[in-house]
Amino acid sequence: MGFVISILTLVLSVPAFAGDKDFNFKVFDKMARERAALGGKVLKTTPKKVIQTDFTLTDNPDSLAKDEFRGHLGEMFCHKTSAEMGCLDDDTLKGKRPSEAFIPGFFPGNMKYTLALDEMKLEARIPNKEQPWSDDYWAIDRGVLAHRYAGESGYDWESSVNYVLSEQGHLSYILNLPESEKYQAIDGLSPAEKYDLIIGTITADNYAGWLALPRPLEDEIYVNGMELQGKVAGFLAPNQWIQGQYYFDSRGEVESWMGICHGWSTAAIQMPRPLKPVDVLSADATTWVRFYPAEIKALGSYLWAQSAPRSRFIGGRCNSKEVQYDELSGAILDENLECFDTNPKDWHTIVTNYIGGHQRSFVMDVTFDYEVWNQPVLGYEYRFFRVDDEQQKPVDSLKEALVEYKGFKDKDIFRNVRRADPSTKYIVGVMMEVQYLVENTPRQYLADSYERDNITEAYYTYDLELNEDLEIVGGEWHEESHPDFLWVHDAEDKAISDREKYSGYNYADIKAAVNFNKPLHPTLQDMAQKASKQGEVLGSIIETLFEKAQ
Repeated sequence: MGFVISILTLVLSVPAFAGDKDFNFKVFDKMARERAALGGKVLKTTPKKVIQTDFTLTDNPDSLAKDEFRGHLGEMFCHKTSAEMGCLDDDTLKGKRPSEAFIPGFFPGNMKYTLALDEMKLEARIPNKEQPWSDDYWAIDRGVLAHRYAGESGYDWESSVNYVLSEQGHLSYILNLPESEKYQAIDGLSPAEKYDLIIGTITADNYAGWLALPRPLEDEIYVNGMELQGKVAGFLAPNQWIQGQYYFDSRGEVESWMGICHGWSTAAIQMPRPLKPVDVLSADATTWVRFYPAEIKALGSYLWAQSAPRSRFIGGRCNSKEVQYDELSGAILDENLECFDTNPKDWHTIVTNYIGGHQRSFVMDVTFDYEVWNQPVLGYEYRFFRVDDEQQKPVDSLKEALVEYKGFKDKDIFRNVRRADPSTKYIVGVMMEVQYLVENTPRQYLADSYERDNITEAYYTYDLELNEDLEIVGGEWHEESHPDFLWVHDAEDKAISDREKYSGYNYADIKAAVNFNKPLHPTLQDMAQKASKQGEVLGSIIETLFEKAQ
């Protein structure tokens, strides 16, 4: 989904955590020296963004589309506070800074967790073979899942859609090629076009029907989109192209950072890694369509982008570009409550309990600001330092790192903004290295494994407020680079399209009817075609693809 590439950094494909010899003390020493040079103020830094792609992403910090796109995504995950969940960007805090009252809502009832710092593991990582998988973010400016990543395509939204509409690029042309050429051409189609081939027979009549969809005719952008969809062959593919039509018509371009990384980051956690291709008989009963692991991942990412159930969410959406800071510490002031994001207590409790306690991943928006970088977390490692040590040198134990808050309070650079819990007895400094997955470029590989995943790191420093039982009760970030918001789905959650939910059929029965050795049942085809017009894919079909790819 939305993100901007700034500078490439080292991408790892193997775990790096193995004790002090591999802990990156140099990075934290540099951060400490930079902060000391500022008199201990919060560092205004941004983590480097990593991705391996075949094309260049642009950075346009003044883009109005970023605010709009980010806000739209935030609405998908952010819910009013209830007994189970919380969202920090509404009025639920009643003028207070994040009070960490939402921690219980991030953990399912059957997931045990601890707030005691001395019970938390100093390092942990999800095993290689169980880790989530890397995938493309399927940029809107390439047509999302309609992007022909393995064949001919354009370099941006306009050139890409023009190629699909051209005589030799049009799907109707490809389907009428001689048999000796057709199968190779079909193999290079986009994930959306391959999906279209198995959910119905594509003719001029069935895709021209897009023009009949109801919508106020005075909506010029919508009319243009409908005309576009009347020309693009297929069921799902036309919907993919119209997602960029809005931005193109209103701004003259579709920014390259927009995509579905919010779907990928969740699907990578919720769905098993596709290990091999799956061959499916198309709706015409003669053409076999091969879905490679990258294409199965794409469909899974799209399923979770469009049809995910409610998530467990914590953090705020910082949409502001003019954040107000405390003059003494450089920390964000209360007036910008939404930009305070995830509190260090929330972050430390979640990462150590999810990864360290249960070896289960979750999604983090990697940094504070109005861009959105949704990434699955793989592992962490941290060390302690004393907050009264300007050089922030690591110490050997938690006991050595404890600083009495009562005696430190008047020296605390965060004293103007810290809303310490009355039970706070100690302050302890933390330096943490976090491993997370980043996107990769799709390829038609015949096999997939963790060795093809792209992994990078982020580095965070912060302090934690502890009570006399060494339970975390609060904390402050020491640099602006920190997780924005965190979210996760329960392990048993499924993404199911509205067409399946409200079809009148039991989902298990729908899924049982999926058979890739013959054309899909007419009822299933009809359901899938109607779902496509609403921009959804059927969970029953996508789940079966993942199962067959094991």
